[in-house]
Amino acid sequence: MFNYQARWDRVLPSNKLYKGEPIEVLIKFSYGKIVPLAFSLQQKRMKIDRIYYSWKKRQGLRELFYFNVSCAGEFFCLLWDTMDQRWYVKILNSP
Repeated sequence: MFNYQARWDRVLPSNKLYKGEPIEVLIKFSYGKIVPLAFSLQQKRMKIDRIYYSWKKRQGLRELFYFNVSCAGEFFCLLWDTMDQRWYVKILNSP
């Protein structure tokens, strides 16, 4: 009998969600959309220069809002988790 879990080319869904580190974010609501303006990272306030891309993802009842942003030449991914009601950040690239 074929064991589908032993296949090397099959990616099994994971319940793990790497969110990064929790942060505080200053946002505004503009015409029904969330617009992050600044966030605090390691006790330093980072003003968002530009939002490059934003998208929404669902994981069961959890709704996740992602924002790829730049601050002073560094790139970050901000995540708003509607179930936890928390913001998280991941550093994407820094010079």
